[in-house]
Amino acid sequence: MHLRALALLTLLSGCATTSHADALRARCANATDAPPNQDAPPPSDSNAEDSGWVCVAFDIHLDGSVQNVRVVDSNPKGRFDEASVRAVSKSRYAPNRPRRDAVVVLRYQLDTAEPDAP
Repeated sequence: MHLRALALLTLLSGCATTSHADALRARCANATDAPPNQDAPPPSDSNAEDSGWVCVAFDIHLDGSVQNVRVVDSNPKGRFDEASVRAVSKSRYAPNRPRRDAVVVLRYQLDTAEPDAP
């Protein structure tokens, strides 16, 4: 009986985690600067890897520091994830306003143009 209860608890906690992740993805899609269609593949032109977006979730502590930074979704996958986590991790917010699962969408457009010759 104990094993069945443990298996059920594990199954239910897995469902809760999945629905929490789905809720975060939905918040990313509803964020003000969210991409219009998150399921769309990157453009097929040669500069497709030079632009993209990353949706990051994080917690804000009482002192304004940021913790528990994680990528919720991105396009192209993995291209700007590490830079986004680093940037959000360095952020600071007003103290005494803790928040769990804050969401921000970061957009990237790399300038790959050749510099003008002197």
